[in-house]
Amino acid sequence: MSNPFLLDDDTGFGILPPASNPAPKSAARDTSSSKSGSKSPSGAGSGHRLAPDEAPSDEKKSLLGAGSDSSAPGSALHDPPPEITAVNNDAQSGGARRRTTSWIFSLLFWQQYFDVDTEDVAVRIKNAIISPMSGTFRDVIGDNPDLWGPFWVCATLIFINALGTKYADYLMYDDSEGDFTFDVTRVSFGVCMFYGYAFCVPAGLWFILRCFGGVNTGLASLLCLYGYSLMVYVPMGMLCLAPNQSLRWFAFLPSMAISSAFLFFNLRGVVAESPKGLAFATPFMACVVGAHACFGLLLKLYWI
Repeated sequence: MSNPFLLDDDTGFGILPPASNPAPKSAARDTSSSKSGSKSPSGAGSGHRLAPDEAPSDEKKSLLGAGSDSSAPGSALHDPPPEITAVNNDAQSGGARRRTTSWIFSLLFWQQYFDVDTEDVAVRIKNAIISPMSGTFRDVIGDNPDLWGPFWVCATLIFINALGTKYADYLMYDDSEGDFTFDVTRVSFGVCMFYGYAFCVPAGLWFILRCFGGVNTGLASLLCLYGYSLMVYVPMGMLCLAPNQSLRWFAFLPSMAISSAFLFFNLRGVVAESPKGLAFATPFMACVVGAHACFGLLLKLYWI
């Protein structure tokens, strides 16, 4: 008998089983040998072989596998399929995530950098805002740096600064100066400013550290670090919706200090991992903090 679950034809669904199950060869030989020396009820001289549908009820049960043990002939064809359980790669590898090496332009490659849940993002935001000087962000992200947080942090900042702060400016606008106008190009400029800084600057730092500093660090880790360093500007932008310039400066200066300290204390350990990196760690960190402070001032003067 052909197994209906085997892919024996071109359709991919298998061959349908026959209407009735024929008796196994061993059972057929036993039946013919037991009947060879006896006469049929009608007095015929030849032995009569039982058809599958004429077999006794006990034999039918054994052929179908019901009421018999697993060693009975034909029972293996009707055993239930084994249960398939999902394998947790994290449990097998001791909590380490397996990184795929798929093509960079495939969705499978980028999916691994968005494999975070709400708890992971909340812990990373808490480390960036509440304890920026701990320098433990690499321990928090482990071997699972994400791009989900940086992407949505930049998108939120564009929305708050391009639309929210202009609404606050509208509330403070003097009607005697004419009609209030909104420059739509500020949105496109914000996309270039936030995404360019959060993704291009870490890429440049990664190139310098790998080629000139001999530091074996990951590009995704630097992108994740820079993305979450901008998270502190989100609550600052909410406070800047108030039509008061003094309150805006009061909210901006601590936010810039927290964001710069978060970058400094987390990048300092990365640069000092190699002797070459340790040699130029001081000017390198000065340039990093200085560039971040300039970004914050540009954010305040142009947007807020």
